Amino acid sequence: NRASIQLIELNKQIEEISKTIKPANCWEENFNIAEVPEPPRVHIDGKDYFQSKFYEAVFFPLNNQPITFPVITLKTKVKTKIDERGNINEFKEGEGELKNFQTEAQTIRITDLPAHPLRDRVAVGKFYLQENVPNRPLKTGEGVSYYFKVAGEGNMAGLYEPQVHHAMNNQLLIYTPNAQSYITRAQGTITGSVVFEFPIVPQEAGKYRLRNYFEWVFFNLATQRYDTLRPSAELMVSGETYKSTGGYDQKTHPLYKKMNQKINISTPKETRNYIFWFNITSITLLILLFLLFVVKRATAKKGQAQNKKY
Repeated sequence: NRASIQLIELNKQIEEISKTIKPANCWEENFNIAEVPEPPRVHIDGKDYFQSKFYEAVFFPLNNQPITFPVITLKTKVKTKIDERGNINEFKEGEGELKNFQTEAQTIRITDLPAHPLRDRVAVGKFYLQENVPNRPLKTGEGVSYYFKVAGEGNMAGLYEPQVHHAMNNQLLIYTPNAQSYITRAQGTITGSVVFEFPIVPQEAGKYRLRNYFEWVFFNLATQRYDTLRPSAELMVSGETYKSTGGYDQKTHPLYKKMNQKINISTPKETRNYIFWFNITSITLLILLFLLFVVKRATAKKGQAQNKKY
């Protein structure tokens, strides 16, 4: 329809529509359209149309319950007559007929994932692995950061940490990672990455293949099966056995370096000396305050006596 259309209370309508559309059993990634862009041309069934976007979101189902989108109504005014100047775009007061545009209700069936021990927590999408670790030989006891980056298309807000095989041996200490997400919403898809930074401290010299320590399982929509991302990086470590207390050496461990610079642990003898001199200083201050009080009081009495004399 080439007739000019006037939108009625658009912001209010879109707010109500978005609440009605959002399924209760889904995670929503809203594209947050702040301004309506110039309508692009779209080609549907051999015909060209103008497309105006007011609201856009991607929903990720959290369970296997069906998703139902109800009938949605958009209220507008349509100009049905051309004025004497041939202007079909300009609306005059009271001009135009009310016109409601409606969608059809739709129901989407959700398919269960195939059986798997991690089925209830794996991500679903198309993902790949990028990693970063210092490309140099390491010394035993030297702290290093290993970056495990999961990138691709899917619900980036819900990605779980890679599985770490701590029980494999105690030659490589791996600590809880820090995580940072980067999300991009464009062209109807959610893409981005999540970077997991793992602090690692090698305890023994040797060659460590990180694929033996880390893995990340997901359901691959491209192949319709479970896939596992494993590292290809390796650590080369030399040096003597690193003997630490409980996995940490407070004198040399990089995580405690700054703390050790600020904290000095005193011996019992030093502690007694501190207490002795603290008491002496406190008593001296009290005596000085008492003398100052006596002097001020004597001065005040002398002043009163002089006033009475005069």
